[in-house]
Amino acid sequence: MKIVLSSFLAFSILVLAITPVAASTKQTTITSETQIQDEWFDESVNELQNEISEDTGITQPESKNELRRGGVISTVVRIILYSKRLKFVLKNGDELFFDQEDPDKAGEALKEYYLDNGTFDKGDIRERGEGLPKSSAIIRFYDLPNSSEQVHLAYGDVSMGMLHIVTRHFPEYWSTFSIYPKAKNSFFNPGTEFSYVEDVVESVIDYSFNGKEMAKNIKNLKVLPYDGYHEGEIYRVIMSGERVVSVFPISYNQAD
Repeated sequence: MKIVLSSFLAFSILVLAITPVAASTKQTTITSETQIQDEWFDESVNELQNEISEDTGITQPESKNELRRGGVISTVVRIILYSKRLKFVLKNGDELFFDQEDPDKAGEALKEYYLDNGTFDKGDIRERGEGLPKSSAIIRFYDLPNSSEQVHLAYGDVSMGMLHIVTRHFPEYWSTFSIYPKAKNSFFNPGTEFSYVEDVVESVIDYSFNGKEMAKNIKNLKVLPYDGYHEGEIYRVIMSGERVVSVFPISYNQAD
């Protein structure tokens, strides 16, 4: 059953990457993932912000994409994705390189992080407290506004959940894994804490009609995207029923 469900989710995400999907006609639609990817240098972040502001009457803060390195703030101007290497080109002339990693590196980092802060316990780890966390180990539950329903972010695997998010969208743990390998990718800034992803999910749930639509689709295994703001940037949270499938930025750090 798990194999069938994982295959279904993988296929659904593939369809999502190829064709635009709207969670609801009531939900604010920014643009499809593939449009953001293919037209990145032709469409400004300000246009995306203005579109949301016109629909909701909310004025959003100006978008910034900056890295702090050695006390110096520099803007990322380009990310180049090679077959087994990432290159961040910064405005100050610095270049950051990240090589392809084994997914177990991310798995061990997540295990250590969530054991240390008390999220996981030994019962969440495979093989009698050893090995990597179980895919079903829950990192965080989220209450949906004006609803008794909850959604959750789990440790997951390379196709969904936190392990997928980290191996796909964190440059330090990037493993090049993708069920849609021809699609471009976006990345969180290097050094981003895992807990930041948790906070993004909460902000997107609270944005516009997202929480209401998630509650409506709680029994639906169809893979659906929800877009919203966190700290002035636009993010996409992909859900399947009550589970978070993926989280990534769509307003910055788009790779070539």
